[in-house]
Amino acid sequence: MRAFPAAFMQYSRVAETIAADVISSYSSSFSLASRILDEPVRTHIRNIYGMVRVADEIVDGAASGAGLSAERVLDVLDEYERSTLTALQDGFSPDLILQAFTNTARWAEINTQHIRDFFHSMRLDAHSAASCGPTSYTSSEAAEYIHGSAGVIGWMCNAVFLKTSEVNGRVLTDSEKQTTERAAYALGSAFQKVNFLRDYRHDSAALARFYLPQLVDEGLTEQAKTAIVQEIRSELRTAQGGMHLLPEQAFSGVVLAHDLFAELTEKLDRTPAHVIARERVRIPNRHKLRIVARVQLRVTGRRFRPSTSPMESSSRLGRPSR
Repeated sequence: MRAFPAAFMQYSRVAETIAADVISSYSSSFSLASRILDEPVRTHIRNIYGMVRVADEIVDGAASGAGLSAERVLDVLDEYERSTLTALQDGFSPDLILQAFTNTARWAEINTQHIRDFFHSMRLDAHSAASCGPTSYTSSEAAEYIHGSAGVIGWMCNAVFLKTSEVNGRVLTDSEKQTTERAAYALGSAFQKVNFLRDYRHDSAALARFYLPQLVDEGLTEQAKTAIVQEIRSELRTAQGGMHLLPEQAFSGVVLAHDLFAELTEKLDRTPAHVIARERVRIPNRHKLRIVARVQLRVTGRRFRPSTSPMESSSRLGRPSR
């Protein structure tokens, strides 16, 4: 069979355009952060988000909203995982979102086990829907869920960052790589826990899911909220410890995502638990733009500062504005 590389290149460009549309349509914060990433990181992060978003929508209402039974939703999720793994093997998919993800996964050499772990957590959500009753997690079960739904997503993104550094001519030491892995995992986990708090009303009322053990017995109390906020702050600090190792193409976007969620964490901390339980807490757009401006100033300072130690870098990150 004749090869048509130009046709594949065009197909891939279309696929990546569609993936960019997915992130802009579903997440204002991640979309904003992705816009200030430089290439090739911007495209690769959007490609990862596209696949993850589709899987999430399968189990969070889109499929059931189309009339699928709970059992059929599980089947569709299984089919999507198989299609993803087949695309990785072939390097091609008739699904444009999976083609975009495949381009990134093969380029960055994303660990296939991370993809399997992600789908495992999505399957937990699908089983929750099929059970027709409330689902609550113990500490170990919550850790297992967060690992697949958030931690490994951080690792997928970190694979892109490491590959970009390598392309730039900078190969990190094993110790530095471990630092970036811890930071990426912690950031993903922190983002997920912020979402658990912010989406408590929807998760508990519409989906009957209680992801964190602090929320099981008495729901969202002030004590439970404080404990979760403390966990988030700790993980955000861990994430800060690896940011100085990010390649230039990734630094601004990752810092912006971190700072947006750090600001949201502080707002959740200031908001009474009973208010969070009935409405979704948001950061106004004008406030987001101020955070963007602050991050851009920080990035400019980093570029013109020839030697930045990890301690100096960490001390400048994650100061949410009041």
